[in-house]
Amino acid sequence: MQFALIFRLYRTGSEPMDPFFPSPPAVRLHFIVVGGGIGGLSAAVQLSRAGHTATVLEAAEQTQDTGAGINVPPNAARLLIGIGLGDLLHDYGVHPHAIVYRRFYRTGHLTSEMFILQRGHLTRGLIELARRFEGTEVRFNSPVSNIDPGGENTKPYVVLSNGEKIEGDVIIGADGIRSLTREVVTRSNDRPLDTGDVAFRSLIPTKFMLADPDLASLVTNHEVTVWLGPGRHIVAYCINGKEQYHLALARLDEVALKSTESWVVEASPDTMREGFDGWEIRVTKLLKLVEVANKRKLVDRLPFDNWVHPSGRAFLLGDACHPMLPYRAQGAAMAMEDAATLGVLFSQLSSIAEITELGAAYAALRAPRCAQAQMASQMNRRAFHMPDGEAQEARDVKLATANPIAVEADNRTTFDYDAVKVAKAWLTSREEKINTGAS
Repeated sequence: MQFALIFRLYRTGSEPMDPFFPSPPAVRLHFIVVGGGIGGLSAAVQLSRAGHTATVLEAAEQTQDTGAGINVPPNAARLLIGIGLGDLLHDYGVHPHAIVYRRFYRTGHLTSEMFILQRGHLTRGLIELARRFEGTEVRFNSPVSNIDPGGENTKPYVVLSNGEKIEGDVIIGADGIRSLTREVVTRSNDRPLDTGDVAFRSLIPTKFMLADPDLASLVTNHEVTVWLGPGRHIVAYCINGKEQYHLALARLDEVALKSTESWVVEASPDTMREGFDGWEIRVTKLLKLVEVANKRKLVDRLPFDNWVHPSGRAFLLGDACHPMLPYRAQGAAMAMEDAATLGVLFSQLSSIAEITELGAAYAALRAPRCAQAQMASQMNRRAFHMPDGEAQEARDVKLATANPIAVEADNRTTFDYDAVKVAKAWLTSREEKINTGAS
């Protein structure tokens, strides 16, 4: 038996939302961005577009390009098009028409049917764009060892491991799940929660797949394919103009259960293949084509809304405040939404005294949205990895018989969200309250 459910994919359009902000803010700030990943780079670009300057400090010696693919859903693609990276999406991205879930991991039967980009292409595009703005720089090999969020009469600053001190007006902590900035902002050293899961990633040249009748359709069809099985799942799709096939899988791992920190290491292909005996022929053949892989331990945190230091001069962004398990493809998208929100809010800055108010607005606008995405990712983990049994069967029936209208509404909640419009609406409401004298 074969049954399918199609998730409609929402196009973002080709026109930018806002070419550039029409006028600079009355006060120009210097932002120190700790972390040069997608979130930190997006923050530098968005804040520079809004008329400020930024210094991005990345500990790595160069752009870290593992070759991994990244899902750019409509809510993120809209923002990238808005900052002028639409051509990058079209030139390097693959535009799948559907996500296909295959529950019967042994047979591959269908249970339900969004740009896909190489992470390195997106990172390099953001770096090049950030460096076009006068006064904004991206610095590699610049690990931060100390952070001072400033106070009533002192400006915030960071100290690099080589002793260099860099002073600014606001610190943005975009330094990931093991964030040093988070410890300063929250004034605690709470540790990430262990999931026991690991994620493996590998790239396969599609020329080998096209030569195999069993695998060719995975390249020619415009789909993201997800195989669901007990305690593990696989997500696979084409990137780089369909020249490479990105294979990602997640499963429980005994080594991960014994460690307490997140990590990324090179993994042997044999290790990646473990636990998939008996899966359908395409999975077996794909895993046999793996030559190089990496392995990452998956850790998590509970949602929280304490994103701003009491001084009002240090904010958190991305995984530093809302890390997400890779089960909903919204981690990078949420970080880009954070960055866009900051850009809009600070585009209207009229005095230094407003920094605290705008920082509080940023957290209030973003925390509920990101908490919802975090919880959805955690729910997907449980749903994807169900053992065979009644619950799994009920899930499959739900996937196969879901009301398309309800599914579309759920997708719209995620994909149609426009962080720029939401932040602009907040500014409009604030202005109206000021004009009417409302508190």
